[in-house]
Amino acid sequence: MRGTGTAQAARARADLGGQAAAMVMTLDARVAIVVSWRPPEMKAVIASTIQRASRPPLLKAAARTLVDSRRSSPLR
Repeated sequence: MRGTGTAQAARARADLGGQAAAMVMTLDARVAIVVSWRPPEMKAVIASTIQRASRPPLLKAAARTLVDSRRSSPLR
């Protein structure tokens, strides 16, 4: 029965990895829309934030940064 727990743990890790990948893809799609009208220096900041966002907590922080930047935009 010990092997079953190991298999379950491996499946759980794979599932979390898939969820993280889906979060990245969703965030990438939103960023493409938001970034399309940003000035070049803002695009560089957003791109570097997303590149560093390899873990879910950082993805959440990147998403908050994007939302905050949209709220403060004069073009809103």
